[in-house]
Amino acid sequence: MKQNQMKHTPTPWEIGHQLGDGFSIVHEIAPNFGKLVCLATCHNIGGQAFHGFPLDDATAKANRDFIIRAANSHAELLRVLELLTNSAVWAKQMIGDIPEGSHFSQTIEEARKAIAEAS
Repeated sequence: MKQNQMKHTPTPWEIGHQLGDGFSIVHEIAPNFGKLVCLATCHNIGGQAFHGFPLDDATAKANRDFIIRAANSHAELLRVLELLTNSAVWAKQMIGDIPEGSHFSQTIEEARKAIAEAS
């Protein structure tokens, strides 16, 4: 974890209830008691455009669904990227004679940067 980085609520995050003009993202903190914590609400603003994007119910729901998918898949995608990066490093060592500035080497470095940013 990066220094000064707050720990987020554990996944999975789920679709919550409609709250006024928004759609909630929740996490069940006490499954046996039905306790939920609202993590975020994706609002509509009556279908008005915001920086060229319509913010109606359909867009608010799509935003909510995207946030949930991204949060719930983050750890697994990071794990697989680390696995692929380690495999690429191993393959590079086994093949040998791959210049440091090659596309293969650059891809490994880009993956390492993405892992560092996402961790």
